[in-house]
Amino acid sequence: MRIYSWRWRVTRAHPTLYRVATVVVAISTAGATATLVRQAELRAEAWGPGREVPVATHDLPMGTVVADSDYRMEARPTTLVPAGAPSPTDPLVGRVIVSAVFEGEPLTVGRLGPDGVSGLSAMLPPGSVAMLVPGTAHLPRLEVGDAVELFGSDRSLGVGQTGPAPAARGGGVEPAGHSGTVLDVATDGSITVAVDARDASTVASAILDGSVLVALTHH
Repeated sequence: MRIYSWRWRVTRAHPTLYRVATVVVAISTAGATATLVRQAELRAEAWGPGREVPVATHDLPMGTVVADSDYRMEARPTTLVPAGAPSPTDPLVGRVIVSAVFEGEPLTVGRLGPDGVSGLSAMLPPGSVAMLVPGTAHLPRLEVGDAVELFGSDRSLGVGQTGPAPAARGGGVEPAGHSGTVLDVATDGSITVAVDARDASTVASAILDGSVLVALTHH
């Protein structure tokens, strides 16, 4: 017994009807495809023209010297390009990451040290200085990029401090000024901290008299 498909039977019995149905299906499919394409175009127009931005291929901790393998260029709508995104001609390789960038995040000028500046100098925020705190100080476990507060004894407090006079504080421990960011952690336990240049003399006094205490804090 022969079994004929539905399409074969319709084609033999009603060839004109079959051709018309085929054309209708083709037109419907083409129309639906054109609609989807147009909707995609409208969405793209709503986002604005695209622009290529550098995106981190993996986590880039503070202090990383950017290499070719650390980022890739991705096209993103202009409305999604973050402020400070480098232009395609801006040099990236060799610049230092001054604020951690996570995988998939765009690199921005604010997270990169100046071009041509290397080492700890590249990580210093404007108006700050780097100071070495010896490992003999009271230090918690710290990592590069940690935010810290520096404390010292009354006698190390200098000009610019606020609050009661030293005699009224009774020789206690008071802020030595001061917020900082860890730039480096040495194998001997000492750390290099970026502090506001206006606080440098106060922090230096606390370091020199051995009273400095470093506390980990939030950014």
